[in-house]
Amino acid sequence: MSNAENEKLKEWLFKDALMIAALSASVFFESPKTTWMFFLLVVMLVLFSGLFLYTLYRWLRLRRNFSVSD
Repeated sequence: MSNAENEKLKEWLFKDALMIAALSASVFFESPKTTWMFFLLVVMLVLFSGLFLYTLYRWLRLRRNFSVSD
């Protein structure tokens, strides 16, 4: 990934985090129990998707580094 792609990804992740925080804050005044359940669900989804993407990135990088060229 180039630096421009990395910066764009960081910007998207930051915007998504802000949107999730705003949504959680707006739901909080409705029902605190629902808010915490939603927040935990979002945290779990972010962690697992991040872990999956990192694992995929490392796998593809290792695969590229060990490929045999004739």
